[in-house]
Amino acid sequence: MLKKSFTLMLSALCCTALLTACGGSSSSESNSESTETEAIEVTPESSSINGKLGKAFDVVDKTYKITEGDYGKEISVTIKRNDSKPKVNFDDLVDKYSAFNSSKPLIGDFMVEFLDESGNKITDADLSGDSFHSIISMVEGDETSISFSCNGNPSGAKTFRIISTVKSNDNATGDTELDEAVETAKESAKAAGKVLDAASSAIDALNSLSK
Repeated sequence: MLKKSFTLMLSALCCTALLTACGGSSSSESNSESTETEAIEVTPESSSINGKLGKAFDVVDKTYKITEGDYGKEISVTIKRNDSKPKVNFDDLVDKYSAFNSSKPLIGDFMVEFLDESGNKITDADLSGDSFHSIISMVEGDETSISFSCNGNPSGAKTFRIISTVKSNDNATGDTELDEAVETAKESAKAAGKVLDAASSAIDALNSLSK
């Protein structure tokens, strides 16, 4: 009887230990998942945007969160159009994803750089979707939230800055050269036509004198 009671007590202790171990593991996993999904808070290094397109826009100064999106880490930043005149005609711009099928002469882009507490770059992020069109179509006083997708791990980021870039659209350059060649051919044809008209007039004049 005593042996049986001892066996039951030993079994109960083993069950209790097993449940405790499982509970501890579950709690640990839960804490780990919470840490992994916790948003990273960052603030803009400046309200200004660098680059040729930046003069016309400001970053709204507030705390932003880098969160987990459908395709990795992302951040949504609020941008405001100010009253400054941009250095580039926005009608000449196309985003890098549409440049191949566009005759517009310039490719514009915006990107985010994440910085640590010492101001060193950690990683960067690209514009998502057709956000570029949303930016350049803004009018004075407009505000819009723009999403950027991270290219790397932004862990440790404290601040960020937005940089704008402009470069030539090589595809459009080819079209422009073709157009210029066509226009040159047209001008040459017009010049040749004028010469022929002049020669015809001279022949008519000679014919009149010989009568």
